[in-house]
Amino acid sequence: MKHLHFLAFALCWLVWGHLLKAQSIDHYSSLDPSQPIEFKGNCLRYADKEIILGPKTFFVDGQLSDREVAGNPYVFNSFNKAAANFSVGTEAEPMKVYLAPYVYWIDDPDDPAIRVGKDGREPFGLVVKCLIFILSD
Repeated sequence: MKHLHFLAFALCWLVWGHLLKAQSIDHYSSLDPSQPIEFKGNCLRYADKEIILGPKTFFVDGQLSDREVAGNPYVFNSFNKAAANFSVGTEAEPMKVYLAPYVYWIDDPDDPAIRVGKDGREPFGLVVKCLIFILSD
């Protein structure tokens, strides 16, 4: 019976420890030290406000690796990847995206093709179809 308890404890410790590690990024620091961002995996702190991430609250930081964002469905290293996961917002609960300082390409900057807009208008790199959308920095 002691072995069973030990195995259950060890399994829980391994799984829980892995989940916590996947959500936290210990070395994180924002690119602009004058605008510090504290990122804890499931929330961030900016300008004395704690922002809880969730289905309608995303955080995008281009300096994060694919491995670092893989464990959190609300954290992205590309605006396009985030946009592909937007959900429809409401007036009471808008879709919010918090952007860390970075250069976010919404089009391939190495593609030599000349962009032409639809119906003679200026070209757009990305069209976001999302009701009630807030973009924050």
